[in-house]
Order: sequence, then structure tokens, then C-alpha cells
Amino acid sequence: MFTESLSRLPETLLVCSKVFEPPLKSSDLRKELLNLQGRVYDLAVWNSCNFSIHLFEQGSGKEYEYR
Repeated sequence: MFTESLSRLPETLLVCSKVFEPPLKSSDLRKELLNLQGRVYDLAVWNSCNFSIHLFEQGSGKEYEYR
């Protein structure tokens, strides 16, 4: 499930955040997901954190800095 928020979450809830400029096109996201289709979950090598970081790094934009 995906939801685009109209405002930033509070800093206490965030590990990292980015404004995608230009916005990531759904077709580009789909391509990235298809590229990952063969990956197998492995707690030490490929887990939900690795997956999220990988997708986060695919789009261009400005990352928010936190304390």
C-alpha cells in the first residue's frame, strides 16, 4: 500500500526522508520493483530495511537532515 502525504511527518517518526524532485514516476518505480523481483528475503543480506534504502536511493531529490 502506498499513500502520499501532504505534509512531512514529525522528526521523531523519521529515519530518513526525501523530497523527490522531480517526483518519481510510477513507471520508474514499477521498473525498479521488477528489477528486484528475483530477490529473496534474507535477514542478514536483503531485508525490509535494505529494500527501503534501495528504493529511497533510486530517485533524485533533496534529503532532509535530522539532528
